[in-house]
Amino acid sequence: MDGQQFKADVSVSDKVDEFLLGSDWLEKQGATWDFASGTVTLGDQSIKVHHRHRAGICQRIVITHDCVIPAKHEANVSVCMEDEGVPLPSFDWAIEPQGLGPGVMAARTLFSDSQSQLVARILNNSLKPKSLRPNSLEHG
Repeated sequence: MDGQQFKADVSVSDKVDEFLLGSDWLEKQGATWDFASGTVTLGDQSIKVHHRHRAGICQRIVITHDCVIPAKHEANVSVCMEDEGVPLPSFDWAIEPQGLGPGVMAARTLFSDSQSQLVARILNNSLKPKSLRPNSLEHG
């Protein structure tokens, strides 16, 4: 690390795409982390922390098939994530509650990369059936 050698017991997994040092390891090394300056001090050497920008990790969720949600009903609707071809590390994802039109809302839904089919919970609290089109989260 920055020209210094350290020893650590580590686990290797294809589910982790970056090297992580736990607080227990940092404590054992007598490390001091100065968040304001962005440095970690190990022994007598300060090491600059490198910030990784995660551009593009916000994915667009879109409906995959035409569907109609009856008035005063809710349904699991098939969706997919558009990632614009950018390879991303494995994550669990969430849709935050989002209005899709008067009386229609996507509920908070959690996704995992291990799921083969993704569905979002859509609520129709209106008095009329609502049609949803593919490639959108807009009501029709």
